[in-house]
Parts: sequence; C-alpha cells; structure tokens
Amino acid sequence: MATHRYRQAQFERYSSRVLVALSDACDAQGLTRLGALVDGLLFERQAALPPRVCDPALEAELPF
Repeated sequence: MATHRYRQAQFERYSSRVLVALSDACDAQGLTRLGALVDGLLFERQAALPPRVCDPALEAELPF
C-alpha cells in the first residue's frame, strides 16, 4: 500500500494533459492497476473544479 501512496504523490505533480496521455498508454499496454490510479487522480481533479458557467441562450439550444 505504501507504493500506491508513493506513486499517487508522484503523479499528482504532473499536469492533467500528461496524466491523460499516461492513462491512454496504460490502457494500450494493459496496465490496468496503474491506469486506474491515474484515472482516479484525473477524476479527483475534475471533481475539485468549480462548475463551468454556460451561456443560457446556448443551453436553451441543447436537446437535453
């Protein structure tokens, strides 16, 4: 478990763009556990961002 925390701390230093590329590379190479760790970090980053404000006129045009 210490290795997991160490890797997580190391990956937190990287930009989201680098983490997305790393996640794709892990998927391509079959490194599921490492890919899941990176995906979890990306998810946490996205959840921490404030919601984006959208133009109400544009939102009215959306079908959903």
